[in-house]
Amino acid sequence: MFKMDDKRSENGAILRWEVESLSADLANRMTVKLREFQAFKILSTALGENKVNLYFEKYFKERIYPHIAQLLIVKWHHRQSLSFPETSITITDYPWLPLLTSVLPPDPSIPIYTNRTKITSNILRSVKKYLRGLGKLTSFFHQNIMSHHLLMTPVRKTIDSTYNRTEKPVIAVRYAEGIDIDTDRRSDIFWYPLSEIDPARILIYFDSTRSKTISDKVIKKIEDMGMQWVSLRPGGMGQKKRDKSWVFKRRQHPSISKDVKKKLTELYCDNLIERWFVEAGINLLRMVDYWQAFFHDYNIKIHYDPEESGLNNITKNIALDLLGGFSMGKERSYLSYPQGGVVLGFYPNHVFFVWNKKSSQYLTANYNQNQNDYVIISGFTNDNSFEKIKGKSIIIRQRLLENGAKFIVALFDNVLSMNDGLYQLIYTPYMLKFYKSFLEWVINDREVGIVIKSKKSIVLEAIPQIYPLLERAEKTGRCFRMPNEFGSLPSSAAFAADIAVTIGLSLPATLIESVLAGCRGIHYDATNIKPFEKELYEWGYEKVIFDDIDRMIAACKRYKENPELEPCLGDFAEHINELDPFRDGKAGWRIGTYLRWCLEGFDAGLDCEAVLQQANTKYAEKWGVDKVIDVRSLQQATQ
Repeated sequence: MFKMDDKRSENGAILRWEVESLSADLANRMTVKLREFQAFKILSTALGENKVNLYFEKYFKERIYPHIAQLLIVKWHHRQSLSFPETSITITDYPWLPLLTSVLPPDPSIPIYTNRTKITSNILRSVKKYLRGLGKLTSFFHQNIMSHHLLMTPVRKTIDSTYNRTEKPVIAVRYAEGIDIDTDRRSDIFWYPLSEIDPARILIYFDSTRSKTISDKVIKKIEDMGMQWVSLRPGGMGQKKRDKSWVFKRRQHPSISKDVKKKLTELYCDNLIERWFVEAGINLLRMVDYWQAFFHDYNIKIHYDPEESGLNNITKNIALDLLGGFSMGKERSYLSYPQGGVVLGFYPNHVFFVWNKKSSQYLTANYNQNQNDYVIISGFTNDNSFEKIKGKSIIIRQRLLENGAKFIVALFDNVLSMNDGLYQLIYTPYMLKFYKSFLEWVINDREVGIVIKSKKSIVLEAIPQIYPLLERAEKTGRCFRMPNEFGSLPSSAAFAADIAVTIGLSLPATLIESVLAGCRGIHYDATNIKPFEKELYEWGYEKVIFDDIDRMIAACKRYKENPELEPCLGDFAEHINELDPFRDGKAGWRIGTYLRWCLEGFDAGLDCEAVLQQANTKYAEKWGVDKVIDVRSLQQATQ
């Protein structure tokens, strides 16, 4: 019964933004209370207070989010004076639950109960027995319970492994989006071409279940480029690749955190929450040990990982701190979400590359989350793919023109919902009307064509009602669906169109990419981002952003018949510098050059901070002092 649907906060925006904001705020308050514990002081002294804060804020937010969503859904029904089957909230009785109840504003009209599950009871009982020194039970506890509730790293089987620690520092890249650099697909090494970095100093590593699907062709391509590769899943890539696996052998890898664990276990804790925190802290140390060992064994000083969710990105960064290295990240989706913790812990990189000034301001406005050290403006990071894409797009456009189209629209959708509606993205009826409006237009107007670039195949699968219209539209020969939705870039559809139309939670990256590719672009704001995009609404309302799909369709039809009737429709010309101040197809080159400077700094024997300062200075001299933002200086200025 708990579903977001089209429920709105009092400011008119979708309820999800309020859930995100409140969850982040409560997670922050819960973490503040942890600071009172001696265990927290011991852990933060060893690992860094900012990182430990961020780790537990993200930990709490991910766990309380569904409960806060339920709470606000019930509150919404009360506010609307509507009856609702659910009149109370049931929360799993985690050991840290008193922290949540202590910061959650009481509401007598919505009672909160705890669900004392068998697992929860085992957790509490095991924590107590652990603190009494029962080592055998501790081992069982770690392997069977804590892995689910305290983020324990699974125990790895010991097998033979080989690795070569190079004399010179290495850039490690977690395989996620692929390593193609000559196609129109996203790539994990988009920054490599023209960087002049020795490929032997790049290590591609595989660490997910996707490793099983890595083909020999991918491995051969990595080797042909002269790069290194390794699997962190022994045996997970097949027997032939077994000799290229790395295994964490705790006894063979000295642990800097060993003394810290000893201090934590020797603490006397008469507080149940602190007992839980001690165990959670020990598991954090275990994960840091794992990544610290991996980074040490391969002499990794720079790390790139596009992963946003989960806690591994934070533990990896802590390990890099201990070894004097740094992580880099890039803006993948346009940062136009509402302020207030939406991306809490998503981009905790030491150096983060963004498209424009607005994105840099977005991150630095969240500096209290201690996520970044430096934010660098590099321009749109996929701009080097534009020239590669145009050829295929022209073929698609020509095909539609040959079938009678004179005006072509590129349609971009977004994901609907997840987890029974608690993580509602786009309300299904809005998506249904979005597609229905354009498909009917194509069917009824022989001069109109559309190119559909869906976010994922599951989007259209989630609205089967649209298939009869979709089939009719495709039979006209003027409706084309981009294959491999998830892998292809939005610009591949934009280059074939006269105007791009998007729908999403906020201003989507698909719109920005389409506009930067030279296409006109408009956005259907089904979720009301006006409270967060006031400037855009001031200059672009019913020009580039619409909150009524019927009025948007009408404007498109007027433009199609006579562009002079709607000269400003989809026109970002006066604001194009705000999207990308470079627009030269060289964002990847700028990032790669920055990384090369960093490698040269490490080669010269500089420590990590000196390496980054030197690279920042060179970048500022070459591309402007306004393109380098020292986030820590902003923090100090406000303290």
